[in-house]
Order: sequence, then C-alpha cells, then structure tokens
Amino acid sequence: MLSHSLRIREARFAYLFGPPRHLKRDEGAQIHARICDGLGLDDIGFSYSRADQPTGLEQSGFAVRMQRSEGRGGLRIEISSKAKGQPIRLLMVYEWPNGLEYAKQAFDAVAKAALDDARPPWAKVLAECRLMAHCEAPDQDAVGFLSSNLANVPRKWREDWGAGFSFAGLRFEVEASPTAESIAHPKRALSLEVLRSDPKNFFVELVSTWPQIFILRSEDIQKVRPFSDPPSTYIADAYSFLTKRLDGIAAAESET
Repeated sequence: MLSHSLRIREARFAYLFGPPRHLKRDEGAQIHARICDGLGLDDIGFSYSRADQPTGLEQSGFAVRMQRSEGRGGLRIEISSKAKGQPIRLLMVYEWPNGLEYAKQAFDAVAKAALDDARPPWAKVLAECRLMAHCEAPDQDAVGFLSSNLANVPRKWREDWGAGFSFAGLRFEVEASPTAESIAHPKRALSLEVLRSDPKNFFVELVSTWPQIFILRSEDIQKVRPFSDPPSTYIADAYSFLTKRLDGIAAAESET
C-alpha cells in the first residue's frame, strides 16, 4: 500500500480567529513566553513587525514570528493580521518533523498557549491543515502510473508528444458540506504529482479546510461549526483521509 512508504515533509495548521484587533509588541512577547513554557523550550526565536499598509485601509497589520531550527527543518509560528478589521491568523509549520505525532503535540501546545490560555479566549472561525509528503510509486514509476494508470491518458495521445513524459500531476477537490459538527465534511484539495528530485516517488499535498458558517439560502438558516477540538484532531482526520485515498489508488491498480 502506498501509505506504508509515506513520509511527511511538512505539516501546517492554521486558525483564523477574532475579534479583529491590533496586537502590540508586548502582547506578542507575552504569547511567546506562554508558548515557550507550553513547549518546555527556551530557544525559540521571536520577532515583531508592522505589516505594510494596504491601499485604502486605515491601519497596517502586524506579524509576531517565532522559529526554532531542528536538523534540516524545524518549527515556525506566526500570529498575524493584514490590516485593521481583518481576522487574525495563527499559523504553525513543522518542516521535516520527527513523525507526525511530534508535530501534533507541538501544535496542540502552541494553540493552547496562544489562544486557549488568553483572557478572554479568542473565538476561532476557520481551521486549515496542509500535509505535504512523498511516497513510493507503484513499480517505482510515478510518471507512468499517473499518466497511464490513474489518468488513463490514451496511448496515441502520449506517443504524439514524441519523447516520454518527464512530469505529470493531478488535482482533486471537493467543497465543504453544511454541518454543525466539528470535524465532518471539510473542503479537501488533494494534489498528486511526480517528485521532480526523484521520479520513482510521488509528491503529495492535501489541504483540508473547516469553515465555520454555512448559509443555506433555500432554507434561510445557518449552520455553525464549533471549534472545540485541538489541532491534533483535525490533523489526524486529514492524515486518515490521505492514507485512505492513497491506499484506494493502490487497490484500484491491483484490480486492473
């Protein structure tokens, strides 16, 4: 199964939250201190900046950035807003984590320190998880599998190109469905393409987005999604979806 060779290259998780307001440098420093305590680390870098003022907006935004290097990757955290009245975003990025569980635990600790431990706590309005990975292609031929097996491109059409393909990629999307449940029915965008640095492998990216409010115009009602779960719950859901889709591809190939 394809998921057996799956290697997470980068995990990202973000919340949009409010109410919108401008965070000052000392508030950012307080959040940084809580995050350091929550992770049990004292070597996380900190910086604060004012964002460039967008045209037509009264006040520039801000960005609180934190970073810690680990081997060829590391942890990056950003709390930012583009301008006055705009939502605030908490973005957490783990490049080349030592396992997805490690990233999930770190993201939970950061989110708790940055949002849940704030007084009063922030209100979340959107959650998004992005997983980037690579895995071994069937027969170690990512180009052939994508173009011939998965996309089922006609042989004559492929031959008319002359030389064989050096790259191929596919993207699939599904929109979020109305729900008042925390995790169910997010928007999904799955990309599968040849890993250019090693064509025996796929590069895989899955973006899962959980919006808060669905407006059902035909019924003139709203469904509001709660955000009561920690980042690890959303990441676990996204990873489960990803592995099932990859193994489904492999299963379909074995049946042909």
